[in-house]
Amino acid sequence: WLSIPRIFGLAVTQINLFAITMLASKLPSGSLSVFNLASDIQSVPLGLFALSLATAAFPAFSEFAAREDKAGFRKSFSSTARLILFLTIPFAVLLLLLRAQIVRVLLGSGQFNWEDTIATADTLAFFSLSIFAQALLTLLVRALYAMKDTVSPLIAGVLGVAINVVLAIYLRESFGVAGLALAFSLASLANAVALWLMLRHRMGSLDEASIVPSLFKISAAALVMAMVVQAMKSWLAPHLNMQTGIGIFTQGFVAGILGLAVFLLVALAMGSEEAEQIKQTFKKRLFRAKEARPVEIVE
Repeated sequence: WLSIPRIFGLAVTQINLFAITMLASKLPSGSLSVFNLASDIQSVPLGLFALSLATAAFPAFSEFAAREDKAGFRKSFSSTARLILFLTIPFAVLLLLLRAQIVRVLLGSGQFNWEDTIATADTLAFFSLSIFAQALLTLLVRALYAMKDTVSPLIAGVLGVAINVVLAIYLRESFGVAGLALAFSLASLANAVALWLMLRHRMGSLDEASIVPSLFKISAAALVMAMVVQAMKSWLAPHLNMQTGIGIFTQGFVAGILGLAVFLLVALAMGSEEAEQIKQTFKKRLFRAKEARPVEIVE
């Protein structure tokens, strides 16, 4: 019985993809390819961080739900949500600021001209606005599944698809293929809010007292990072040959690495628990002392 709403949820996803395909087919040639390419790029941080963390947290959610341990469930959900936000928000900012460099390096060859680059970069920019919401969606859905609730994700999914289709019809007239990405992002935000409220209704609280201050610190660090990345882009441009792939790659890579370093340092300075967690993880990995092993004497 639990699988039936899940099956319909998959059907809703396919309906959404079909609707996007139909709407993109009414736009200039190549629009659907631009949409899919931008979608593939923005899905990288989602797959690396959000999906893996949400999947790893699911067994803990299931155990807490089975024991009816709401306090443990809230604590596990809060820590995972904060870590997902800490990892996805800075990468979303990088995708927004370095979108032209990323698209040009990855796709700028053959018949993929500058107009295609601009169209894909603009579409990627609108996708990046909802990466944090898409990341939280993976966690919220699994949290509800752990509570044996497969109906709520279906309802929220239907709502998201309806919003997506309506907005896409309206926004494509003004923004073209990028309007489809903007509609998708707004629908993802609505979907995430709906699921958050549904889960909060069941749990009473989702530890927002810890999540909101953490989100503030992450956002502040990301803002500083954005200023550094933008300044570094402008400073590097005159010193590099921006007509070559090497020059574009160097500009984006150096600005991105410096921006991530600044983000981590600012987050640590603000007392971010997630930044400290990342720091301790790297210290254990990089500077782990060799364990002393007893010498076995074999007679």
